[in-house]
Amino acid sequence: YPCTLATALSEAASGNTVDLAGGTYTGQFTVTTSVTIEPETPGGAVTLDGGGAGRVVTVPSGSTVTIDGISIVDGRTVALGGGIENSGTLNVENSTISGNTSGNGGGIDNGASACTCLPKYSASCANPEFTVSTAAICGSDNIR
Repeated sequence: YPCTLATALSEAASGNTVDLAGGTYTGQFTVTTSVTIEPETPGGAVTLDGGGAGRVVTVPSGSTVTIDGISIVDGRTVALGGGIENSGTLNVENSTISGNTSGNGGGIDNGASACTCLPKYSASCANPEFTVSTAAICGSDNIR
C-alpha cells in the first residue's frame, strides 16, 4: 500500500526489502531494522534528498542496511556524515552519494564499531560513486 518512506522504514521488519517507486524523497531517514532499500524497478531513478536541512540517512548500531541503486544527495550537517551516518553495518551497491557536506565524512561517517562495505575496498560489493565537496568517508578503519 502507498505510504511515506519514513513510514515504510519504521514498519519494515528485519530482512524486508523496501522497494521505492522512481522519484525524489526529501527528508531525513532513520533505518532502525536490517533492510534493503532499492528501486522497485531495477535501474529506476530513486533519489533520497536531504534538502540541505540535515543528514539524509542514519543507520543505528545493530542494523544491517543495504542501499542498492539509490542516489543520496544534499545532506548537510555540522556533525558527522552528511549523506549517511553509519553506526551499524552498511552495504552500498550501485549507488551515488553526491553533494553532501559535514564536519567529517561528507558522504559517509562510519562509526567506531560500524562496518561499511564499498566496492573500491572489496570485490564482494558493487560500484558506488562518490562526488562530494568534503571528505567522502570518515572512520575508514572498518571499511571492506
